[in-house]
Amino acid sequence: MMYIIDANNLAGKLGILFQDNFDKEMINIIKEYFYEKKMKIVLVFDSNEKMGDRLIDENVEVIYTPRDDYYNSADDKVLELAIGEINSGVGNNQITVVTDDIDLREAVQQAADKKDYSINLIKSTDFALRIINKKNKEEYLVDDDRGLDADEEDRITRDLMGKWG
Repeated sequence: MMYIIDANNLAGKLGILFQDNFDKEMINIIKEYFYEKKMKIVLVFDSNEKMGDRLIDENVEVIYTPRDDYYNSADDKVLELAIGEINSGVGNNQITVVTDDIDLREAVQQAADKKDYSINLIKSTDFALRIINKKNKEEYLVDDDRGLDADEEDRITRDLMGKWG
């Protein structure tokens, strides 16, 4: 099993995105959450560096995407990783992508559909709740409840993107 996580997106849902060294905090949170699980975790962060960076910390691979003509954001790298794993022939439901980004979720799903692959997509909001429930510390969650359920938020966002896009 492999998790590919849109790290800035998840950090925002955990309320740590604007802290100094939020990336180190995110890495620690993920390492603690997956402590007893034997799986590969890839955290993909946006970076301001031209070259980006990559490091491995125990079972967590950390990628800071480069800022160049190929990668506009971490989303591009998340999609690339997901497609690479889908194409590698790993079994169905062995890849989980964590992001709230609607366009990224749709692109990953389309890539999976092309290969008739069942992929797991988890919203960062939901994954943040899992982390919080495991840690039992509610101070991490950013309350952005708009009074809508997740499906209604997605529908409204798609409608607006269609009108503005």
